[in-house]
Amino acid sequence: MRPAAAIPRRGRPATRRHPRMSSFLTRRDALCAALALTLSLSGCKIVRDADKAALDPSDPNNFDAKVYVETLWDRKAVPFFDDHAFPIAKVVQALAKDKDAAGNQYGRHAGGEGTPWTFAVRGTGVVKSLSTGSRHGEMVVEVAAAPHPLAVTLQVGPVIFGTAVRDSLPFIAFGDFVNQIQYAEVSRALNDRAAALAHTGLTPPPRVGATIEFIGAMTDPAMTGDTTVTAVRLRPQGASAK
Repeated sequence: MRPAAAIPRRGRPATRRHPRMSSFLTRRDALCAALALTLSLSGCKIVRDADKAALDPSDPNNFDAKVYVETLWDRKAVPFFDDHAFPIAKVVQALAKDKDAAGNQYGRHAGGEGTPWTFAVRGTGVVKSLSTGSRHGEMVVEVAAAPHPLAVTLQVGPVIFGTAVRDSLPFIAFGDFVNQIQYAEVSRALNDRAAALAHTGLTPPPRVGATIEFIGAMTDPAMTGDTTVTAVRLRPQGASAK
């Protein structure tokens, strides 16, 4: 009896990738790589839970006014002043004629009826004095206006008095916060940012007699006793914004 012929053992067949599947994976990998590159170039930032808590006014134990202001300053506050500031001479003249009409046209009642009107304003003036010896730095400029030139006191800080910056911004309201303390902290943080930005226009300090351009926030002069503006931007006449 002849022995049965040995049956050769077959190895496990090699896995072959279907040409269409291979093409699909190649395209998918390329798309993923392109998406990752796009996100890195766009400055995509993952916000940590701690940062989210600092930005949430409804979480008073973790809310941080400085962090809150940092997220909106360059993105919303500065563009608002650049795009919506009215000529200060026009605003003051309108206030002298009809306060409520001027307020409705140019300003904002941050706290509703009974609270002072606030305005985003701009102007060009000649420097009459500059006082930066104290922490409450001020600059007085003379703006051409009819029938008489208008003297404007610019708060340049670093210490800023008042809440004009906060109250002139339409996207910040008391109802957004859980208490008055948060609302006041946001005002101080906004003032600090305004002073820091204004000081970029004070290097080197302008001389008396120089002509400067300014943008800032103003409370109704009838409420403060003079025309005082918290400066957000200061620059020599004709200089471009930084």
